[in-house]
Amino acid sequence: KMGSALGWTDADRVPLCEAYLEVTSDPVRATARTKENLWGTVHKLWAEKVLQNGLMKVDRLPSALKKQFKRIQTGVNTFTSHYLAVKAMPTAGNMSEEDIISGAVARFCSLDVYDAIRADRDDDKRNDKICKRKTTVAHCK
Repeated sequence: KMGSALGWTDADRVPLCEAYLEVTSDPVRATARTKENLWGTVHKLWAEKVLQNGLMKVDRLPSALKKQFKRIQTGVNTFTSHYLAVKAMPTAGNMSEEDIISGAVARFCSLDVYDAIRADRDDDKRNDKICKRKTTVAHCK
């Protein structure tokens, strides 16, 4: 039965992204598809992936997949702009990839970017640690 009562979970979203990437990465058919054919193929592949991971809670229409993917894409684009802004920030040292991601998450959540990047290093200095620093990523809702 089709319905919109059950919300999307990561167990639904991850296979959606995988299916979309798989379908659009096809070098022969990627640009030769209509919208209906593209989302029909994504829907078929998504359903297979969800069923491989367990029971499907609710069958969704191709239009529902398209709408959810648009929301995911909007979030990714927003996060990417924050990532690039943090990467371009002038810093006193070289930031690791983890530092950049932590700073982007902090910026995305309206937290202090510098605190998110440097909190672990300051803690290491206070405790006279010389070992390699474990990465801690800033989190937000």
